[in-house]
Amino acid sequence: MRAPFLALLVLCAAVAAACGGGNAQQAGPGGAGGRGGFPAMDVKTVTLTPKPIPQTSEFVATIKSLRSTNIQPQVDGFVRQIMVKAGDRVRAGQPLLQIDPDKQQATVATTQSQRAERDADLAFARQQLARVQKLFDAGAVSRQELEQAETNVKTAEAQLEAVASQIRESQVQLQYYRVTAPTDGIVGDIEIRQGEHAIHQAGIQEASTTEFGETPEPVVGLITEWMSEEGLQKRARGGDLGGTMRLGAYPAKLTGNSVVHSIYGSDNISERHRHRYEVNIHYKDQLESTGLLFSGMSPDGQLPEIVERPDHPWFVGVQFHPELKSRPFEPHPLFASFVEAALKQSRLV
Repeated sequence: MRAPFLALLVLCAAVAAACGGGNAQQAGPGGAGGRGGFPAMDVKTVTLTPKPIPQTSEFVATIKSLRSTNIQPQVDGFVRQIMVKAGDRVRAGQPLLQIDPDKQQATVATTQSQRAERDADLAFARQQLARVQKLFDAGAVSRQELEQAETNVKTAEAQLEAVASQIRESQVQLQYYRVTAPTDGIVGDIEIRQGEHAIHQAGIQEASTTEFGETPEPVVGLITEWMSEEGLQKRARGGDLGGTMRLGAYPAKLTGNSVVHSIYGSDNISERHRHRYEVNIHYKDQLESTGLLFSGMSPDGQLPEIVERPDHPWFVGVQFHPELKSRPFEPHPLFASFVEAALKQSRLV
């Protein structure tokens, strides 16, 4: 024990010499301890005590842009392709999503075929006018017949111009089927399926989600109450979002004779959730009146779990995360059904 003690004394002496800058004679009048040096200062010490750090996978924060744009398609249709994802940086004019333009393209083609008919009508009216003009000059027909032929030409010209205007309008409408970024920016959340149907089928022009801010038509909003294994869970609007997610497995009841009922082959299912926003149940009747079916609901009938469109080859939207119960050799029933429907549809094209 003697050797370590001596070593500690030597170390302390070396530190003292370094801090003092040498002996008192070397410090002199301007040294650390003499006149003109820096005065000694009190140092406050704090005793640190170890504390456990709670593990967490979610950090609650909200970042709001000074400028934001809520982009909504100007035309009705099914979304064929989404070209960006949340967080992507985009330039003004960059395509964001493509809506199926087949119906509008057919409208343009039909209108263009009508133009050919109107061209033929105008050519015939002009020929008739030229013939009647010669007969009038020869005194074989009356002025009334000549004026009638002139009127027929003007009518044919007006009909041709009307069709040309329809073609131009249809071609402009066709451009709306590709939604582009209005300005440079960063893509936020992309909520297409429910919002597209609400806006263009149910006629809720200001349909939006409270996740983007206040809205007069909150088709999607923050969940305030739901049942869990621990009992009734409540959250206040405008409160702290920490720990407000609806997490874990929850049951749902399926509508008989629905697509999802045939997929699951059961009246009741259990799926895993991770969300805090939900389709507003107050819009259920209005949305169903336009063809959307709420085919999966929470057992108390208050929270929509699944929506579908019976008139579509395969249109199913779910609130939960089916990928959390899917395996490479045991795919989730929804994924297997979607791939099967895609293969069947491809054979019809």
